[in-house]
Amino acid sequence: MKKIIALVFVALAAFLKLRFVPFQISADYYTYLQTADLFAGLPVEQMYGFRILKPLTSYGLLWVSSLTGSYESAFWWIMMVGFVACLPVAYSIGKHFFGKEKSGIVYMLWIMLSYPMLKYGLEMATDSVAWLFYFLSTLFLVLYWIQKKESALWIAMVWITLGFFWKEYVVVSLIALHVLVLLDRKRPLIDSIVLLAKLDALFVIPHAVWQVYVFQTYGYTYFDWYFVQDRPYREWTPYHYGKSLFALLMLGWAFVFVGLKQWKQFGYEKLLLAAVLVFAASFCFIWGWPSSRLFFVLTPPLALVGVYGFERICKKDWQYWFGLIVVLGGHLAWLLMNR
Repeated sequence: MKKIIALVFVALAAFLKLRFVPFQISADYYTYLQTADLFAGLPVEQMYGFRILKPLTSYGLLWVSSLTGSYESAFWWIMMVGFVACLPVAYSIGKHFFGKEKSGIVYMLWIMLSYPMLKYGLEMATDSVAWLFYFLSTLFLVLYWIQKKESALWIAMVWITLGFFWKEYVVVSLIALHVLVLLDRKRPLIDSIVLLAKLDALFVIPHAVWQVYVFQTYGYTYFDWYFVQDRPYREWTPYHYGKSLFALLMLGWAFVFVGLKQWKQFGYEKLLLAAVLVFAASFCFIWGWPSSRLFFVLTPPLALVGVYGFERICKKDWQYWFGLIVVLGGHLAWLLMNR
């Protein structure tokens, strides 16, 4: 019953967003269209090398549009499938981390009803699928750390490898994977280094092959993508950073501080896992500019601490439901007020 109620909440929030907050067609939208046409062998106005470096997105758009009849409808289906698929994965992360179904549901609600997820996950964009890859890789990193199953690392790396062909968000999972393997005290350091070399081969080889192809065919590299691009430096201000970070959890930030304050009860292993995931996600600060969309990779690890703090404070039923309404309602209210 709790799962059904939670899904109803998510469905209602998604309906309100789609009904009352109009899509904002960004420049990204057209770059994907141009790249899909390029892959289809059609003439294009401009080549976007940074989209070619991530071919799965445009190839996926091309394939889905062949089924739906247009790029616009293809974008819509990609967005919705990614958003819906994130639901069970977010729930699984919370359930396996906390070991309780109820905590998994709360965690899923914190993630799926957050402002960035509702705003950009339900937009004519490809972020929901990119975040799905990030969630999947995070799930298997959590399983690895809790269950100490090496096979989970390989599955995580598969999702990271595929996800990086879609969008760059999963690079934070790649960083977290390396740190967790090196911190695993049950394995000698030399064995951890050898294991990482094998895992990295799974990631590096296909991406290196594709980079060589892109350079030979289009004369474009990752250097051009990261270092030779326009950045809105005017937004690099404390105000923009503060606003974007606050939007990740909004009132939920208060419970993050509660969780940190009671870290001893949190447990060393789980606190270390959350800390590593937050550390890895903090690399989002070196991306383009401050935006809750780019900073959203911080939300899943921060929400682990926040949900822990929430459950430490809201123990009675009325506190539990009132707290959820306040925390999650803030995200929805902010979204509707800033449409």
